[in-house]
Amino acid sequence: SDGKLYITGSSSLSLSATDTLSGVSKTEYRIDSGVWMLYAPFGIPSEGSHIIEYRSADNVGNIETAKSLSVIMDNTPPVTSISTGDPKSIVSGITYVTKDTNFTLSASDNVSGVSKTEYRIDAGDWTIYAPFNISSEGTRIIYYRSTDNVGNIEDTKTLTVVIDNTPP
Repeated sequence: SDGKLYITGSSSLSLSATDTLSGVSKTEYRIDSGVWMLYAPFGIPSEGSHIIEYRSADNVGNIETAKSLSVIMDNTPPVTSISTGDPKSIVSGITYVTKDTNFTLSASDNVSGVSKTEYRIDAGDWTIYAPFNISSEGTRIIYYRSTDNVGNIEDTKTLTVVIDNTPP
């Protein structure tokens, strides 16, 4: 999305090398200027930005100039919060609203960014977020969550509200 390569802890990185004359004898890699290691598919050990360097040698000892790749590992899902507009009344810990009350979700992700935010009412279908209200009276559960740009999904959160459209 922003020209950077984002991965997760479950991403496996692989390298391949060719040499048309004597053949490849070994491929090595290192992470963040660490020790050169003999290549096998590998992952990145911790969140954040990392530099992967890699190189190969052929069977007569020619070693290629090391190449590098910058990656950013993101294992943390986004965080979403819900805001209940007016009219609303909170009585003994219960939030009462009407069909005119808007609900707003906001999400943030400090690494790869938020891909989508979605919600559902009770057992309804997940819907891509836009500000919403609930028209049918009764106790309703709003489920909401966000997903970041590498697929980390936030644990579903809930808000229980009582819709009251009936005057006294």
